[in-house]
Amino acid sequence: MVPKHQGALVKRALVKRALVKNGDGRMSLIREIVQQALETGYLTVEAENQLRYFLSRKNDWEDFRAFIGLQQEAMEGRVKQESRELLYPGMSFSNTSL
Repeated sequence: MVPKHQGALVKRALVKRALVKNGDGRMSLIREIVQQALETGYLTVEAENQLRYFLSRKNDWEDFRAFIGLQQEAMEGRVKQESRELLYPGMSFSNTSL
């Protein structure tokens, strides 16, 4: 059995692996937003709205995987959401999703 902290490291590595560049060498906008949220541990309202917009369009599998990884990080409390903090100041949301 993998210790809990090592499991989190494995999950984060899988998310980072999903942040590969497109065939033209550019990273998708979804993956850029996810990468920034993972690096800062924070998802702004603006970034959340951008994700909603881009997710309403056709995306590749890697974009979807990156977004799912971000959801997992948010559910486990490693990425905080500004929108949740604004709606419910002082509350913890480690078990909610985007």
